[in-house]
Amino acid sequence: MDGYFNRFLDINLKEKDISEFYLTEKILKKYLGGSGIGTYLLAQNIAGNTDINNYPLIFSTGPFCGTKVPSSDRLHVTSISPLTCILAESDVGGKIGSTLRSCGYDGIILRGKAEKLSYLVVREDKIEIKLCPELKNRNTYQTSDFFKEKYNSKFTIMSIGQAGENGVKFASIMVGGREARAFGRSGLGTVMGNKNIKSVVVFKGTKQVPISNRKVLENDIKKSIPQVLKGTEAIKNLGTACGVNHALKTGDYPVKNWRIRNWEKEGKSLSGIRLNEKYVEKSYYCGQCIIGCGREININSINEAGPEYETIGTLGSNLLINDLATVIKANSLCNKGGIDTITTGNVIGLALELAEKGYLENRLLVWGNGENILEIIKLIIKRKGIGKLLAEGTRYINKKFDLPPELNIHIKGLEPPAHDPRTYASLYLGYATSNRGACHVQGLTHALEGATVFPEIGYKNTFDRIGLEGKALMTVKMQNIMTLFDSLKICKFLIYSKLPFEKFLDWYNLITGYEIDWNSFYKTGERIFNLKRMINVFFGVDKKQDRIPQRFYENSQQPVTESDFYESLQKYYKIRGWDNNGIPGNELLKELEIEEEKLTGSDIKCNKK
Repeated sequence: MDGYFNRFLDINLKEKDISEFYLTEKILKKYLGGSGIGTYLLAQNIAGNTDINNYPLIFSTGPFCGTKVPSSDRLHVTSISPLTCILAESDVGGKIGSTLRSCGYDGIILRGKAEKLSYLVVREDKIEIKLCPELKNRNTYQTSDFFKEKYNSKFTIMSIGQAGENGVKFASIMVGGREARAFGRSGLGTVMGNKNIKSVVVFKGTKQVPISNRKVLENDIKKSIPQVLKGTEAIKNLGTACGVNHALKTGDYPVKNWRIRNWEKEGKSLSGIRLNEKYVEKSYYCGQCIIGCGREININSINEAGPEYETIGTLGSNLLINDLATVIKANSLCNKGGIDTITTGNVIGLALELAEKGYLENRLLVWGNGENILEIIKLIIKRKGIGKLLAEGTRYINKKFDLPPELNIHIKGLEPPAHDPRTYASLYLGYATSNRGACHVQGLTHALEGATVFPEIGYKNTFDRIGLEGKALMTVKMQNIMTLFDSLKICKFLIYSKLPFEKFLDWYNLITGYEIDWNSFYKTGERIFNLKRMINVFFGVDKKQDRIPQRFYENSQQPVTESDFYESLQKYYKIRGWDNNGIPGNELLKELEIEEEKLTGSDIKCNKK
């Protein structure tokens, strides 16, 4: 099938049983790849499973990955989160996606738990599960160095650090060693640790993705490159940290556990300009990327990945740290130990406020003390001292201390990234309805509130970022389209290029040989988003979890009250075809052709390897 090898590895770690399966063309068309296929495969493994640690860990590429589509070298991972106990998903750049496809595989399912700490080796002609007791308690950089010494062949690696081994609820899976691209959110490194898998080592193969109209595709891509470069110039020049100054100016950045709205003067030393001038050695490019948002920095004579926008906010301003060197060190500790920088910054911010208000006593809990913050991160990774409590995440801490609503700063158990609904009002709905919890990229709605336009979905002008008027429909549309990006596997920074959305459909049709129209394509994004919601409904999600933390109604630029939010949420439900409790209706499921999934049964065809 053009666009797909249609070969997926199915690995039972406990039994050391390795098999392959393929999917029907109908399922590939319905769910595309990446997030869509990951969600579909997870749905097939939901019913009858009563232990959260038994859910599979699913890696999936998409039809764009391994082609010359710009910024398409991405890999998706899906499971159930040990932090939120609902759908967990994340995606990553680097070169891991195309490396896996060069072996002739579209994805991997890891089931069960290895008896002892192990790693998986993937080659196009051989799959192996190997014991690695020597890697226990090694950080991700040390693990990468170990394999570089062991193997001469070209490979890409995914690894967990000590946090994943120690059961920190928000552990990451880190890709590429010191290049440090992260499956950061939802605790997917914890899932991998629960399976006793330290690393997945994928060797470069010789397979090429079959493409229906390769010459036409590549000529069209070539014509689009100048527009991509023009639209993403700021990100190319300064990396994601290009947004720091604007965020501080508009109040979009977290400061002192989301309490302070203006820190522009104090935080100017955290800017992307300062980072580039003082620390950046060179830009880092993921596979097929022409933007190069990654920053390789030098600190202590060691080159490694520098902090991104989210990290500078959550581990910097949120903790009243305005020293870039400290943020860089904190980022390095998180990357080596394998923990999500966003949740880490949020839980430390909560702990600092709890100490300030008398709930906690610990000498390390001091606002703005960089050395103490670094020590706390080490303790979280080890699950020792104050770190043992913080390793459980914000929701657990709230329940343990029975904290007041203003300290309950999470959505569905996931802490917010470094964007504030009090600045960009669409994030009220975007955060509340995101399927993995507080997440700005599942809808990327704030991009429409000042940065770009999307005429194809009826938005020829940007939205005013103030207020909720029209934001329910806009959020639905953007979530459906961003779900397509996650399933095709393409970097969302391409939206700033202002390439028409139909361009990505054109490329999909050229790759697969299909003639899918825009309405059918858009409906695919809607289908995938709703199947995710149904998985969450299975785990108890409804209107009560579609909430906004109380703090995001306080000290706000927005004329948005809690009543306003819930009124807009009901509009969102109605547009979605959900009932008043946030449950997708039977007519909708039938229309989207997902009523047959039922979270049971299977469209998988198995072949033993």
